Amino acid sequence: MYIASGVVLIIPILGWIAGPVIGIATLVFAIINAVNANSGARKGIPILGSIELIK
Repeated sequence: MYIASGVVLIIPILGWIAGPVIGIATLVFAIINAVNANSGARKGIPILGSIELIK
């Protein structure tokens, strides 16, 4: 998400509008993942879906 946010921020007007929205979405995904990690649940990454990085 940080890479997508950085790419969008390069575009002048679109970046000013979409940048904060992408930043808030990144924060929400980070909080959801932290809660799942704390509870011991194994969930997929929201954007990547079923790709497992660690087995």
